[in-house]
Amino acid sequence: MMNRFKKECDGALEGVTFDETMKSTVRARTAGHGRARTWRRTAIVLCAVLAIAVTGAVAGVIGSGKVAYLASSLRWNASWTDFDKTEQYAESNVPGMKYVESFSTGFTFYKGWENWTDKRDEADQTLESYPGIILGYQNDAGVKVSFDVDPVQADMQYGENPFEETREIDGIPVGYRAMRSITLPSGTKPTEEEQALFDSGEINIGWDAEDTAREESTFYRVSWVQDGNSYAIYTYQPDDLTKDDFFQMAAEVIAA
Repeated sequence: MMNRFKKECDGALEGVTFDETMKSTVRARTAGHGRARTWRRTAIVLCAVLAIAVTGAVAGVIGSGKVAYLASSLRWNASWTDFDKTEQYAESNVPGMKYVESFSTGFTFYKGWENWTDKRDEADQTLESYPGIILGYQNDAGVKVSFDVDPVQADMQYGENPFEETREIDGIPVGYRAMRSITLPSGTKPTEEEQALFDSGEINIGWDAEDTAREESTFYRVSWVQDGNSYAIYTYQPDDLTKDDFFQMAAEVIAA
C-alpha cells in the first residue's frame, strides 16, 4: 500500500481523515524552521499532499484555546497543470512566493495545488486557517519531488531543527535532512525506543489503516524561511538526487 502511494506521487502525507473538505489530517509537534513535523494518530494517503512533513513549525504553547497541532488539506478543486496559473494562485495565497518552472536537476513542473492548514487546539477545534501552495515536479524517469510554500505564522516557532547540514545561500540558512520514517498498521504501537525518538523529533511515525505490515522509509527534505514565507523541497524517493542537488534546487528558488 505505502509503496504504491510512493511510486505514484512520491511520498505524501502521513495523516489522513476523509471528509468533504479535508483530504488529510496531521498531528504535528514542533520541529524547527521549515516545517519538519512529526506525526501521530494518522493514516497514510496521497503522496501529492505531503503538506506537512515539510515546512512549518508548531505553536509553542499547548492548552485550551492554544494551538496544539496543525491539520492540512488540499483543495482538489483548486489545482492546475498550466504553470502560468501558478502566479494567480501564489498572489492570492502566498504573496511574495518564489518559484520556478523547472530545476537544473532535471525536474519540471507538472501540477500545483492550493493547500490550507488549520491551527487546532486539543479539543480538535479550528482556531485559525491559512493558505499555502504545493507544486509537484517530475523528471524524465518519473521521479517526483514536491515544493511546499506557506506564509510564516507569527504565533509559530521557527527554531532550530536537527538538520544534518545547514548551508547559507545568499544570506539565508538552508537546512537538509534525511529523516527516518516508520509506518505501522493501525492499532499497533511503536517500541519504547521508537516512541522516545518520535517524541524528540528524530523520526516520523505514521499509522496506515489499510496496511498490515510495518514499513520503514526515509523522508528527504531541504527547507528554509525567506521574506516571510516558509519553503521546503522534499521526497521519499530521491533516486539519484544528492544532498548537493537539494541545496542546488533551493538556491534556484532563492534566486528566482
